[in-house]
Amino acid sequence: MIDWRINRHGNSCRIEIELPWDLATRILAATMPLFDQLRPAVDVHQAEERRQAEELRRTSEARQQRRRETARLGRIAYSRFRHERMDRPNDPGAERRRALAKVAEGLSVPAQLLEVLIRQHRQKLNARVERARVAKTISLLRQGAGNAEIAAVLAIRPHNVPRWVRKAREQMGLPPSLRARKGGGA
Repeated sequence: MIDWRINRHGNSCRIEIELPWDLATRILAATMPLFDQLRPAVDVHQAEERRQAEELRRTSEARQQRRRETARLGRIAYSRFRHERMDRPNDPGAERRRALAKVAEGLSVPAQLLEVLIRQHRQKLNARVERARVAKTISLLRQGAGNAEIAAVLAIRPHNVPRWVRKAREQMGLPPSLRARKGGGA
C-alpha cells in the first residue's frame, strides 16, 4: 500500500510503503550511501535557508524600528510645532512656515519631511477620535437612541445622523437593519 502525502509547495513528498522487514532492510542498506552523498548538499541548502530567515528577521526588525522612530519623531515634531504656535494658532502661512522651520532646526530634520511627519501624526490622532465616535454611535444605536439624541452626543445636526450611522455601520461591518429611530428622544 502506498500513501502519497505531497506538500502544497511541491518541494518534497512523503511516501509510506509497507514491505516485509527483510526487503525493507535490504533497500535501506542499498540506499544509505546515496543519502550520505546527498548530505553535504542538504547541509548547504539548510544553511542558506537559515541565512535567509535570519536576514528576513533582521530586515523586518529594522523596518519596525524605522517605523517606531518615525512615529516618535512625528509625535515630538507635532508637540513642538503646537508649542511654537500656541499664541497664534490661526496665523497665515508665513508664520506657520517660520514655526515649522524653527522646529526643524531644533530636530535637525528638513522642514518638508517634518511637514509630512506632523501630517501623519495628526491623521493618527484624528483616526483615534473617529473610531471613538463610531463606537459611541453604535452603542447609542444598540440602546435605541433617536436621531436627536445621537446628534446631541456627536455634536452634529439631526438631519446628518442617518449618513453618519450608515458610515459607522459600514466601518464596523454591521447589518443595515441597525438604524436610529426617527425623531427625538425617549
